[in-house]
Amino acid sequence: MFVRPEARGRGLTERLFAHGLRWARDVAGVDRVRLFVDERNGRAEAFYRKFGFVPTGKSVPAPGDAGARQLEFLFERP
Repeated sequence: MFVRPEARGRGLTERLFAHGLRWARDVAGVDRVRLFVDERNGRAEAFYRKFGFVPTGKSVPAPGDAGARQLEFLFERP
């Protein structure tokens, strides 16, 4: 997910993401959501943790960036 710098700080990202999680649960019937975060992007990691995502301990190579990793995070509906 990317939000242009001039649109940041207004709660837009939080509202969009919360809506996406609600849609996944209520419309698509999804119980688990998995995503990957670049290991160098602590801001994104903190954002996803606020929504209840937890690291799985797994990682994959970052596309197009030799040596960099993407960390897997998981959200499971209670």
